[in-house]
Amino acid sequence: MAKKKICIDAGHYGKYNRSPVVPEYYESDMVWKLHMMQKEILESYGFEVILTRSNQATDRGLYDRGYAAKGCVLFI
Repeated sequence: MAKKKICIDAGHYGKYNRSPVVPEYYESDMVWKLHMMQKEILESYGFEVILTRSNQATDRGLYDRGYAAKGCVLFI
């Protein structure tokens, strides 16, 4: 039986959505770290996990990010 494939999208790229209260906090940084942890955990359960971007600094259009999930059983 083939591994189930999951695609994870970290959302915003670069430094985006900065906190008005804590200037050092960016939503994009937090979600990038979170999606890397999700990838590791899902792989430990035997899933094949792909990401919509190879690095945080790269912008990829919304359509392209969604299309990256083609063939996956889940798109997060």
